[in-house]
Amino acid sequence: MRPGSGQRHKQTRQAARSAGAHQRSAPPARNAHSRIPTAAVLAVAIGAILVHAQTVTFDFTNWDDDINVTQNPYVTPPSWAGTMHHWTHAYRSLYVPLVYTTFALDGLMGGGRPWAFHLTNVLLHAAASIAVLLIVRMLLAERASAEAMTPQRWSWVSAGMAALVFAWHPVQVEAVSWITGRKDVLSGCLALWAVWFYLRSPLFAGADSFSRRLRASPGPYAIATGLFLLSLAAKPSAVALPIGLLAMEWSLRRTSLSEAARRLAPWFGLAAVWAVITALSQPAHPLLAAASPFWKRPLIAADAVWFYVRSLVWPLGLAPVYGRTPDLVAANMGTILGLVGLLVFVVSALLVRGVWSACALFALALLMPVLGLTPFLFQYFSTVADRYLYVPMLGFSLASGAALQAAWQWSRRWRLIASALVAVLLLLWAVLSILQARVWRDSFTLWEHNIRLYPRAASAYHNLANAHVLAGHDEPAYPLFEQALTLDPDFGESHNNLGLIEGRRGRHEQAIERYRAALAAYERLNLRDTRVFEARVNMSASLLALGRLDEAQDQLTAALEMHPDSWQALTNMGLVLAAKGETTKAREYLRKALEYSPGNPKVLSELERLAAPPPRR
Repeated sequence: MRPGSGQRHKQTRQAARSAGAHQRSAPPARNAHSRIPTAAVLAVAIGAILVHAQTVTFDFTNWDDDINVTQNPYVTPPSWAGTMHHWTHAYRSLYVPLVYTTFALDGLMGGGRPWAFHLTNVLLHAAASIAVLLIVRMLLAERASAEAMTPQRWSWVSAGMAALVFAWHPVQVEAVSWITGRKDVLSGCLALWAVWFYLRSPLFAGADSFSRRLRASPGPYAIATGLFLLSLAAKPSAVALPIGLLAMEWSLRRTSLSEAARRLAPWFGLAAVWAVITALSQPAHPLLAAASPFWKRPLIAADAVWFYVRSLVWPLGLAPVYGRTPDLVAANMGTILGLVGLLVFVVSALLVRGVWSACALFALALLMPVLGLTPFLFQYFSTVADRYLYVPMLGFSLASGAALQAAWQWSRRWRLIASALVAVLLLLWAVLSILQARVWRDSFTLWEHNIRLYPRAASAYHNLANAHVLAGHDEPAYPLFEQALTLDPDFGESHNNLGLIEGRRGRHEQAIERYRAALAAYERLNLRDTRVFEARVNMSASLLALGRLDEAQDQLTAALEMHPDSWQALTNMGLVLAAKGETTKAREYLRKALEYSPGNPKVLSELERLAAPPPRR
């Protein structure tokens, strides 16, 4: 051996190792950006549409579809002014203007019929499934190249099956089949496409290189940022997306936290601004804060995480409301073990970087806003909901794709067995999703199913009773409202609807007591929304019937301060003033009511009555 040759060989090996390490830390752009097979995209899109296509024949439900669509004066009928109102005001303490904009477009497309709203949900879900296909394929291709896994040609097959996991898993049914689930489907679709464009942006090497490349090709990053902003306008919980991407960069792409944080800094800024907007639009809920003190919240969050894990593995017994209230969850001693187990799991995921920890940390990050660490109103009825898994499902889908990719390296026999098992599981999930979707056909089917599975869920009894009321059947509704109040004495909406039934029976004193109970419940919840307005307007009608005109006027004054454009409140005020003999003022209110409800026969009839000369004595 020549002198110095050993040293040169040592330097050569060190250089090779250094190059290999650099190759692993910088994902290969060529593989990640390879041509997208049209067949794979069409297969995933058509698969998602076929499983959920039956929902196009479904009706509106009375679970917020009435509040958000059919009885929302800014959506039905659709108008430019109504749409702009949603961009400048929070509606029912929630600022999601993009959702209401799409509702207005659906109303224009379908004439207010439910098929258009359902069709949009299905198409958005198909688009989200395509985004999952592209994201998983890119990450699997990067992983295969970095770890010298072969063959890469199977990455599209693995990614396609992973996308079908996203499209067909039964926990996705709620978000797709429920018209008000638009928040989750729309925000989720936009967020997933934001992830895709972010991963395609020139974000390799150090900060200087990133800045230089971004200036040369700003398109993908700008599109990703715009899509992220739109996803925030569809649902505030999208604020967690930068954290999920940070976890994915750090754990799967082995990027340093500081480098990933620099790239995501604009997203964190947008998330912080949106968090402030959301906080300002949502009033505090003292009752929720009392039910969920700080020491309970980690227990509630851990219980929710394990509930979601169980739902992913065993997706049976799904329902819109599970009745898992904060008190019930915290009273279960097993929740403490769940919290310990979750902490151990998270620490392990942080210590062992790789595809599995990336999947877990991404899903956990996206769930953070809805785990109960910060109390929110729906938590009063249930600490968990299927729709909260919509975007976190990307983590589960990526894990499924990674497992399939690993299986391709086995022998041909075991590859076939694994593929057959996955195909059977996917078909099983597709069948379960089709069956689960039928639950959402109408309000009666939905809430009867919920009560059958979870008889302690007070809101399920209330909603089933309300469905009977809307169908004109007060008798079967009354005991269901009472059952809801037995389970939850502070269910204000049940008090309000019982007041309506009592009023129709002519028992106005009992009706007034019900309305007062509803307002007291809303006060404890610190609600200042349409529910309070409705209780006041309803109470004014019973007070007017009893001749208690000053009290009726007080209630209507408070109601009109909340909604000065309500023709119902304006009409009732006109009736009260007419009964007090203030005919001129009564006409002013009635004419104003006619502006907001042109041609209303009740208002026209009252104006004609006031215009007629008094009868001769």
